[in-house]
Parts: sequence; structure tokens; C-alpha cells
Amino acid sequence: MSVFRSRRVEAILGSRVDELTFGHVVSLVGQAREAYDLDFKQELYSGSDRGKRDLCSDVAAMANTAGGVILVGVQDEHATASGVPGVEVTDDVINRIRQVVAGGVTPLPQFDVFGVQDPGQASRGVLVIAVPRSPTRPHGVLINEGLRFPRRNGATIAYLAEPEVADAYRERFRRADDADRTLRQYEASVISMLRPGQFSYLVLSLQPDVLGDVTIDTASLRTFKNDVVGRSVRIFDSECTWSDARVASGRFIAVHTYNEDRSPTYMACELYRTGGGAIAIMIGRPPDGPTSHEAADESRHDVSDEQCVDAVLGALMFLGWHARDRAATGGTVSVRATTWPNAASDLVTYRSYQSRTRIGVLDAERPPMFESVFDLDDIAEPGSALVAAASRMASGLLQGFGLPEAPQLSPTGAVRINYWSGYRRNAVTSWTTEHNIEISKESI
Repeated sequence: MSVFRSRRVEAILGSRVDELTFGHVVSLVGQAREAYDLDFKQELYSGSDRGKRDLCSDVAAMANTAGGVILVGVQDEHATASGVPGVEVTDDVINRIRQVVAGGVTPLPQFDVFGVQDPGQASRGVLVIAVPRSPTRPHGVLINEGLRFPRRNGATIAYLAEPEVADAYRERFRRADDADRTLRQYEASVISMLRPGQFSYLVLSLQPDVLGDVTIDTASLRTFKNDVVGRSVRIFDSECTWSDARVASGRFIAVHTYNEDRSPTYMACELYRTGGGAIAIMIGRPPDGPTSHEAADESRHDVSDEQCVDAVLGALMFLGWHARDRAATGGTVSVRATTWPNAASDLVTYRSYQSRTRIGVLDAERPPMFESVFDLDDIAEPGSALVAAASRMASGLLQGFGLPEAPQLSPTGAVRINYWSGYRRNAVTSWTTEHNIEISKESI
């Protein structure tokens, strides 16, 4: 899956970048023009110092502007694609491009390089260099022992003047502050939908570094309802499903509710047109009976470690899928997780239907909170990368209860089967097997 997504470029190419065929490229001849986000190169970048500089400048310029695609092996005439002579497409060529960019652009931006084979010529075709707009811009290129900062100016490259470089650095730091502020706003908004006192919730919010765009209209609302109503976010507990979906200003809303006023009971989410969003999932409630250590206190909530881990796993994939596949964004995303309300709670575990053991305690005045950054492709679909990301987020949360890590998942992306309750193990085994995820029997 390519880190670059652009509705405009995909419309020109007739395909997602990572699904491009040689036929798609040939169809550009006489039709597609170079622009700020599309560049044609007839030949491979040379191995000379100038060739390396040109490659680094082209990649950095895309990252510093709006992102884009460089098609190497496409001839142009007056900036319009005029032929596809092709170039050598081998692993050695692709690796050389990666190495040159890694050594010549600072900081290194995200980018993809892959080949589109010409079915009529062995080892020849078109090289695709896909560069998303970078959240860590500006990116500099070493030229004459000094850093220069290129950007796209239409179909050409210009270099930032010194005051523009200073402005670009200030903008980088502002973006970091804005991402944190946006996550907190998403979090507060979804929390405002919840009724206090009855349950404890995991609240997880996500913001892509490169914003996407979802059209919100009657057709997209209908699709959204079909996507969510009657479905569960949790991976291993499908009984709690979305019961209602609607829209508000700039966002989709879904809830699980038993309430006449349509306020949430077990789940709520707000998914924004930019690809960001937040979700709240019930993970705790007043205890049903005493723990194995002491009598139950009805003023406290029990938070289940398994429900928390399952909720983090499902919430990451749910929000990641919205950002990548609904809002058509890519690259990295910032994620924040906490629990709500800020109340004293016990972290409990269940290893059978009857056993309930307290394994951690939450201080009401210090709610757990954890933030991290992930590659969007890692969390938007099932796989070991999703499990590893969920392990990191869930462990960060559970440390707020005094537990060093989430025992159900490993940092390397395996599922530790012995730390799931017996009645969930069939579902855990089925899901991990279906998605080629390692099942581990290790003890910690």
C-alpha cells in the first residue's frame, strides 16, 4: 500500500498509485500534463553528482509542496506525456534510488519506489516514485556544501529564500502543536456525547498528518450506514454493534444506544471529513461482586484488561480504515488514547467465567493517557503490524493502572493466547489464523 494518496492524481492516472498498470501509464500519452504533483522523466537519474542532486531535489520538492508522483520512463513534449519508452526496472535500480534519497535529503521524507512492468519487454517498464506531502517539511538537499530547500512551482522547481525557510520551520513546529490540539478537541467532542457515571470508556482519537477529504452528502451517508450499522468495532466481542448513524457539521456520527434520546450507551464515534476522528468504547462498569482480594466497592468501576485491549485493537483499525480508505489519505497518523470518566477504577482480569481478579488500580486524579505515531497502513487492516501498534497503545494505557504491559499482545505483533479468557480463545484463534498473525504461548 502506497503512502501517497491523492484524488486528483488518481483521477489522472485512472488508478491508485499502488495499483497502476503499464496500460494506465500508456493511456496518459497525449492526455496528462506535468503539474505541481505530477512529473515525467524519460530516463533514469544518472549516477553522477548532478543526477543524484536532481533526484533528491525532485523528491524533496514534492514532499515540501503538496506531494506527488514522478513517473520515470515517460517521455514528455511541452510538459505533456508523449510516449512511454520505459527504463530498466530492477531491484538494484529501486534500491539505488532509495539509497541516494536517504543520503541526500534531510530529514528523510516518506516515499515509495516501485516498478510497473512493460508486459512486452522483460525487466523494463516505468518506475514510480510516490511522495506524500510531508508533515516534517521543510526537507533540505545538500548542494555545494550547503542545504537548499526545493519546492514545486507548477511543473518546475524553485528554491526557498532564507525568510521562507525560517517560515517553513516555524510552520513545522506549529503543525505539531496543532495535531495535539486537534486530538484533544476530537476527544472532548466525543466525550461530550457520553452519559457520566454508568460506564467507563476507552477514548481513542486519530489525526492524519496529511489531511484527506470525504464528501458528505446523501449518498455517502447511505454508504456510511451500510458500513457500520449492525457491525461491531471490537475484534473478539461482536455483541455490541452500531445501532444508529447520522451526520453533523463536517463529520459522520455513529452510536450504540438503548436510549430514547439517541445518546450513546456502549459506543460513540465522530469521523471527520479530513480523515481524523475519535471513538469511545465501553470497557468498564461497577463490579458485579467482590474481587479475590477484597469486597467490591460500588463507587468504583471495574475496567477489564481484555476489553481494553480488544477495544484498542478495534478502534485503531476502525479509525485507520476511515482515514485511509474513506478519506483517501496516507502517511503517518498521530493517535491519542485515554479513559473516561476520571474516576477511581480497578483493573481486573477474567480467566474463566467465575474468576475475577484485581491486577491494577487507577488514581482518579491521574487518568491514563498515551500518545504515539504510526504508519497508517500498519493500523488500517488486520495484521501483525496492527497487533504491534495495539500492543504499544494498550500497554501505555494500562501502565496508568500500574500494569507494565498489555499481556494479551506482544510488541512484535504476536497474540499471546494464554492471556485471553477461555470463552474468547476460539474467536482469538480464528481471527489470528485468518490474518496470518502469530499465536504465541509465551508467559511473561
